[in-house]
Amino acid sequence: MALMRDPYVLVVGGSDSSGGAGIARDIETISSLGVRT
Repeated sequence: MALMRDPYVLVVGGSDSSGGAGIARDIETISSLGVRT
């Protein structure tokens, strides 16, 4: 029987002062998908 592991998410991003993109938006998207940060 295989053990279940938490998935990994690799995010490579920068900063965007408008808030429409960048690492902050990536974290928001990942969190909305139910992945722990």
